[in-house]
Amino acid sequence: MRRLYYLFTFFFISSLSFAQLSTNCGSSYSTANQLLDVMVGSGISYSSASLTSFSCSGGYFDGISNIGFNSGVLLSTGTTPSAEPGNNSTVSSFFNSDPDVQTLLSEMNSSSSFLSNLIVLEFDFEAASTDFEFDYVFASNEFPINTCGNDVDVFGFLLSGPGIAGPYSSNAMNIALVPNVSDPSTFTNTSVSINTINSGVENVGSATYCDNMMLNWSDNSVFYVANETMETVNYPGFTVPLKAAASIVPCTTYHMKIVLVDAGDSNNSSAIFFEESSFNSIVETQYEVSTSSNPLLENNIYEGCSGGSLTIYRPANNMGQLFIPYHLYGVAVYNEDFTLANGTSNLAVIDSGMTSVTIYINSIEDWTNESVENIIFELASIGSGCTSTAPVIIEFTLSDQPILNISLTDDFTNYCPGDDAEFEVEISGGVGSLLQQPTTAEPYFIEWSQVGTAAEQLENPLVTTQYCVEVTDYCDTQSLMECLTVSVNQYPDLEAESDIVYICTDIEEELCVLVEGGEGDYDFNWSNGSNDSCIYDFNNSYTVEVSDGCDETVVVNTEIYLDEAPDPFFEYLTIPHLNMGIEFNNYTPEMNGLSFMWTFDDGYYSILEEPIHEFYEASNYGVTLGVTTAIAGCYKEYQEYITVQALYYFYAPNAFTPNNDTKNDFFKTFVTGVADFELFIFDRYGKQVFYSQNSEEEWDGTYSNTTNAAQGVYSYKAKMKKINEKGYYQELGSINLIR
Repeated sequence: MRRLYYLFTFFFISSLSFAQLSTNCGSSYSTANQLLDVMVGSGISYSSASLTSFSCSGGYFDGISNIGFNSGVLLSTGTTPSAEPGNNSTVSSFFNSDPDVQTLLSEMNSSSSFLSNLIVLEFDFEAASTDFEFDYVFASNEFPINTCGNDVDVFGFLLSGPGIAGPYSSNAMNIALVPNVSDPSTFTNTSVSINTINSGVENVGSATYCDNMMLNWSDNSVFYVANETMETVNYPGFTVPLKAAASIVPCTTYHMKIVLVDAGDSNNSSAIFFEESSFNSIVETQYEVSTSSNPLLENNIYEGCSGGSLTIYRPANNMGQLFIPYHLYGVAVYNEDFTLANGTSNLAVIDSGMTSVTIYINSIEDWTNESVENIIFELASIGSGCTSTAPVIIEFTLSDQPILNISLTDDFTNYCPGDDAEFEVEISGGVGSLLQQPTTAEPYFIEWSQVGTAAEQLENPLVTTQYCVEVTDYCDTQSLMECLTVSVNQYPDLEAESDIVYICTDIEEELCVLVEGGEGDYDFNWSNGSNDSCIYDFNNSYTVEVSDGCDETVVVNTEIYLDEAPDPFFEYLTIPHLNMGIEFNNYTPEMNGLSFMWTFDDGYYSILEEPIHEFYEASNYGVTLGVTTAIAGCYKEYQEYITVQALYYFYAPNAFTPNNDTKNDFFKTFVTGVADFELFIFDRYGKQVFYSQNSEEEWDGTYSNTTNAAQGVYSYKAKMKKINEKGYYQELGSINLIR
């Protein structure tokens, strides 16, 4: 992963009269190779270097200044001495053309045709890792006078090679890019120039050329240093130290072209400062420090613990058996205070086909109280060629284990079963006390008997209970146990009951709950909102929650039950053909289990729902219907006075066939409920052919029982008086005699 950093604040050391930059463009720094030797650090190998320039255009700089670097390579269009305070040297070295310069000018929207003092440093290189970087500062005399101008000086770091696609020669791309203000570890796609990093205020015409280069360009002023006094560096403005970086294929040849040129005039020079040895592609030795089972306490090993381990990984692109030399030293003595496994006192080996080797450090417990000792591995460079890693120093400390101590909450008593019982074990000492937080490693292993593994516990014991805790230190070599007792008061079981109360009318009634047992301080919570042991209310279902002082609770379901009988009602009908017979129709609303009692006021009773009763004499009777409920025996009755009379009934057929076939041979009337009776039958001429005072007597279709009457229609008249009535009335009709 590329690691980028930026320095935004610089300090002038004005108290020292010699605190300023100095340059050297002598014979030791006149060639491309000499300049690159200063720039190149670790993991970079270069070749085919060339320098296109003029006298003293490149050189070495050092000294205390506010440029941000103490030393490095300087390329300047005004010669390197012009960077020293008070030096005003200039140079005019014209050239015809460079295609990459033209592309840079086009990118800046520059219309300048006056180009001078071209500097080009080119070389091939290979990097040891997938990333490379170098640090630089761009400085110019144009900053205070040509910001947002159309003929500013230009520069670029043009990278070409496998996987690179850009607009410059050989598909090169410019890696001199403006960082993102919000996250300077990342880059924009805009090149660094006078029109992209400056004071944030244009000083030539309008801001058009800056706007065309980059929106919000003024925000980039955080990357600009105003150097008006020029006490240590002879440029009025320059950038903060920036990085040029890219991701590439390691151990593969790439080409770099560094170009700098004056545009518009040759009097206001520009320069690039490269920090010494900052051109790096570092392959770090990959290693992991741990213990055999848990993370180390900041690389500490404690006597009697499981020990530590150092895993060293094979560098990329390195094959075969690989020797890992190291120098082992420190206060701790090898084979006295510790031993190594899978490594000697100076060498470990990554076998062919393996990606790493793990050296195990086993501490020796000597049970002697002594000061902290250290173990140091100084690893040499690993690998060969472009994949060689940088040396690294890894240090472990070896210490005695601190003594483990625990303290437990005192015994106590709970008033009620189930009350909160809070207790805690306080732990100090042991290796666990040294763990740096936050960490995924547990400093202590805590085990409560039948409870849990947290230091603080919240339990709700129902009976007196003993709780024991065992605490084991991180290293599993020290363990302590202690116990406490939580006593719990005991009470009889809480019990409650309530009988159902039955009512026959919807009135308020008392409903109570009986309670025994429990802690004794009872609370009542009825569903109707009452809080007493008894309530007065109407019929309904109720619940009562009874609780005692220990919050033991029992819920009772009970009821005031209205078993009111329905309002009885009946009607009656006289039964035909049954003298003084009455049919009673019961219209009482239905109710399950309802029973009936009829009292007929003549000494007789019935429990049928709809009885039929025959009275023995006509009279007025008070008939009563009583209904009784099945659950609570609630009773209601209804009485009605009825008049029972002898039944009157008259019927006469309209035809008969007196032909002696034993079928319908006679004419007979049917009457009931009459006292006097007379029957007259007449032929069609009005002559009486039959007379009787007996309603049971039949006419056989003859005259005076001797002569057959002719077939035809006859008429009759029945004269009668109802029983218990004084008046007479008659029935008239016709008879069809058929022979």
